[in-house]
Amino acid sequence: MAVVFGAPVETNDHADKALAAAREMLARMHFFNERMTEAGLVVALMWLDDTQYPPADARPRLGVLEWIQYQLDNHASVTEVLEDAERLRVQGGTPLHYLIADRTGAAATIEYLGGRLVVHSGAALEAASLTNNRYDE
Repeated sequence: MAVVFGAPVETNDHADKALAAAREMLARMHFFNERMTEAGLVVALMWLDDTQYPPADARPRLGVLEWIQYQLDNHASVTEVLEDAERLRVQGGTPLHYLIADRTGAAATIEYLGGRLVVHSGAALEAASLTNNRYDE
């Protein structure tokens, strides 16, 4: 698990707070592990105002959270998710983008921009992370 905080502000109890935060994360690790499939696939999400999902077409459609569950139920790797990515259409009112990763260390971002699927993976994925901005910003 990677956690990134803003620039630290020097305080007398800075080390104590950092240690307390680390202990709290360890205590809650079971929460994160339960959301990982047995095969090691993980899907995370984050808000993205620029999201525009594809328009209605003949493909089966899934809601933004159903899409995550579908990936976890049907795939074991980032490669499998990406190979199947265009088969389904995501629809919803909540503008999200996704980060997927697997036990091999492979990762990818999935965004829907201008109604089209946009993927960053491999060399195009400089850092396996999401913010509330498009990955390319």
